[in-house]
Amino acid sequence: MHIKKIVYFLLITLLFSFCTSDKKQNNKNNIFSLNIENAKYLDIDAIDLVKEIEYIPIKEQENTYIKRIEKLEIKGDRIFIKPKNQSIIFIFSDKGELIDKINNIGEGPLQFSNLLDFTVDNNYLYISEMGNLKILKYDLLKRQMVKEWKLNGISVKSLISYKDNIYCVTTDRDNGFIYIINDDNFSNPKKLIKNPATFNMIVSPKPFSLYHDSLFINVGFTDTIYLAKNGNLYPYCNFNNSFGALNNAQLEQFQTDFFSRNLNKEEQKIIIPLGLFNIVQGYWFIVMMKPLGIYVWNKEKNRAFMIDKGKIENYSLLTDKFLIIKYIDNSDYIYTTTYLDKSFYKAAKKAMLSSNSSLKTALRKLIIKYPEGSGFENPVIVKWKMRTEVFN
Repeated sequence: MHIKKIVYFLLITLLFSFCTSDKKQNNKNNIFSLNIENAKYLDIDAIDLVKEIEYIPIKEQENTYIKRIEKLEIKGDRIFIKPKNQSIIFIFSDKGELIDKINNIGEGPLQFSNLLDFTVDNNYLYISEMGNLKILKYDLLKRQMVKEWKLNGISVKSLISYKDNIYCVTTDRDNGFIYIINDDNFSNPKKLIKNPATFNMIVSPKPFSLYHDSLFINVGFTDTIYLAKNGNLYPYCNFNNSFGALNNAQLEQFQTDFFSRNLNKEEQKIIIPLGLFNIVQGYWFIVMMKPLGIYVWNKEKNRAFMIDKGKIENYSLLTDKFLIIKYIDNSDYIYTTTYLDKSFYKAAKKAMLSSNSSLKTALRKLIIKYPEGSGFENPVIVKWKMRTEVFN
């Protein structure tokens, strides 16, 4: 009997050790599930969201009228802007004063005709060009184009500088949807995601998000966000809902599942990330096309909620209509854009009655220079830090 107990104990111990080993392996390869079903909707006021803030009007001068900002990057004391539907890059100081502009328009060498995207890497700026399907390198110190590469008929939709490489989202579904390139390997770039069914042809304008030295990628209309590490991509988190998600759908499937149905039907509960997301102080802000809004997730606090239709009360103080974050620097400063229209001045009056001293100080400084009716039409860059306490 005593021997039987010993054998039984050994079997239980052995079984437990196997289970523990499996659990560690599962945790090691764990992909975080984002469950939108259980996310509550939260009402947020921009006045409560601001911890500190600075308004940077882009000064209006000859040939610098900007209707909408499509891409914005901050490097040191310089602001890089690509206006929407324009093949030009403006470089401004951190006070909104024009320093330089890059508009090498043309079809020849070191010229571009249809600028898609850009990224800044140290003293160089890389530009993706659709007209001649190439990438150009601009020297910020010499203020001139110095190099170009053609990618054999491949169009680079979006790109970002990360750890001495340029990560590119391309249209090359058959050979590698994500390219990793640098000055030494343009003729033979590293290609990732070689399964043509893995991604569709829809690429969001901002599929990358940098957070504390980590690069995350979601190209849009796919339910998985990837982590770039050691020259490869690893699934990091995805939307896993009981009623299903648009899982790595091709364009044809997306059209069938989304466009051809009445989106107001209760049974049409498909989950569609737009491929536009940012990470601020541990909070993920993931723009959703279906359901329309912003899914906010904090991994450490195990908390998630939705901002309905992406709107916040008095949003004009920070952004135009939808909370779209343009850029986040290494100090967790957020950069958005707004405009001095009627909705802005209306929200400003409410803010001046609040107890938010940082916001009121910034508004006084701005409105003294640009009072209501001044006719200022250029965008205003909003540099601010977020009060995450409002999410508790």
